[in-house]
Amino acid sequence: MTEPLAVAVMLTKDRPQMAARAAAAFQAQTYGRKYLLTFDTSKRDESIGVLRNMANEQAAKVGADVLIHWDDDDVSHPNRIAEQVAHLQSSKASIVGYNQLLFWRSTKAAGEAWIYRDVRSTYALGTSLCYWLETWAERPFRDLGRTSGGTGEDTDFIKGRNVCAVPGFGAQDKTAVIQSAERLGDTFTPLPRLIASIHGGNTMPYDLEDMMAHGSTEWKRAPEWDSYARKVMEL
Repeated sequence: MTEPLAVAVMLTKDRPQMAARAAAAFQAQTYGRKYLLTFDTSKRDESIGVLRNMANEQAAKVGADVLIHWDDDDVSHPNRIAEQVAHLQSSKASIVGYNQLLFWRSTKAAGEAWIYRDVRSTYALGTSLCYWLETWAERPFRDLGRTSGGTGEDTDFIKGRNVCAVPGFGAQDKTAVIQSAERLGDTFTPLPRLIASIHGGNTMPYDLEDMMAHGSTEWKRAPEWDSYARKVMEL
């Protein structure tokens, strides 16, 4: 049986170094039938929802079966596509993604790692989405306008859909953990399948201190991941 053609869609604007790093992470993917579609948004004034639809239309033209969000400022583990496509097939879901993710926040000092965790199994972070082409074609992203930066298209897109989300730290069984893990202290820990970036140019602002001050339980500082994230993010 032929494996689905997985097209990673990367919207990018004025981030050549970050985009090159994301493209290198795509080239390192273990999945066989893959294609990276880079969509330059620098001369387009549409909302992100409209831009995603335009890019996905191009992905459909190259024969995509599966669409994967490939943000230009994030870095994916080599097994991300293979695992997400397999999970999409086995779960019978329309969309899969991660509800727990490692973030790297750039600071004036050396930077720092944070973990975002949402306990819902039906909510996945937008940067981690992987879904069938038909899922998008049936109900594309909405144009949420430019007044709020046009953000929120991912949350709106998964609303009411058959979503299956898992922690973005790799396989949970012991054998797979040993095969794809980093030794942290005296234990093996599953490696993050995606490291997202927090920096001055994010589409959506992340004021972690303010969120923590207002009682957020989703965010947690993760100093145990600082050195690993710094290495992966090539800092």
